[in-house]
Amino acid sequence: MTTITIPTLDVTVRPTRLEAALWAATTSVQAAVAARMLRRADQAVARSAVERRRNDTRADVLAHIARHPRS
Repeated sequence: MTTITIPTLDVTVRPTRLEAALWAATTSVQAAVAARMLRRADQAVARSAVERRRNDTRADVLAHIARHPRS
């Protein structure tokens, strides 16, 4: 039977240059993904506020028209 060894990051010793580069790249990607998620969440909140205002305005206009029927 063959044993497969999976390397792990040993945090008790100084990381190699490759490990440090991978760690930095991972951190950079995580920051970019988090920023994108926050931006999309902000856009969704703004979009829902616009939709809510549009629906409220539409309801107000319809109510106003209903109070003033044409002769």
